Amino acid sequence: MRTQPTMMSALPSRLLAAVLFAAALPAAQAADNLISNGSFESGSTGWTLIGDATLSSSDAYDGTVSSLLQDVSGSGAAVTTSFSAIAVSEIAELSLWLRNADLGPLSLVVFGYSSGSTGSTVLEDFGNPDWTQFSLLSSLDSSQSLVSLTVYGGTGSASYVDDVLLTRISSAVPEPHSAALFAAGLIGVASLIRRRMQA
Repeated sequence: MRTQPTMMSALPSRLLAAVLFAAALPAAQAADNLISNGSFESGSTGWTLIGDATLSSSDAYDGTVSSLLQDVSGSGAAVTTSFSAIAVSEIAELSLWLRNADLGPLSLVVFGYSSGSTGSTVLEDFGNPDWTQFSLLSSLDSSQSLVSLTVYGGTGSASYVDDVLLTRISSAVPEPHSAALFAAGLIGVASLIRRRMQA
């Protein structure tokens, strides 16, 4: 007559399944923003304000500060930042948030590459007065290394930019203490299974 497994007899296999499931998960690593002060919360630190560009505390996507790009004098309005070269193939995310309450988002973004060449894309969502996130990754030249980013506003109406994000693809290599913990778990599970089989 076949007996049904009890909770205790199923414990080693459940423990093994839990350990193997945990091992299959990639190492959790926070994605660091490679753009210094991408949210403008530290003022213009890490950025150069060009022409009529200013900082604004009246409208922000996240936090209390954004950059206001409004060309009122005819000298243009842009913000630019530079950073250590990163191969486009290593970029996980490049995005920003835009808002223009009058027209909807409209902006020109220029990418600077380590080769000295540039690329650009126009971001628009006419008629949308809300904050809108734009992903820029597909606009990059995959054979290049990115070193700078410049965001231009339109003429007349106020465009706000906030939360500019650039992250690198994680290697998902477990840290040494994670590997040691995993090994200890496997040894413990193997020991439980061996004891259960001997009983």
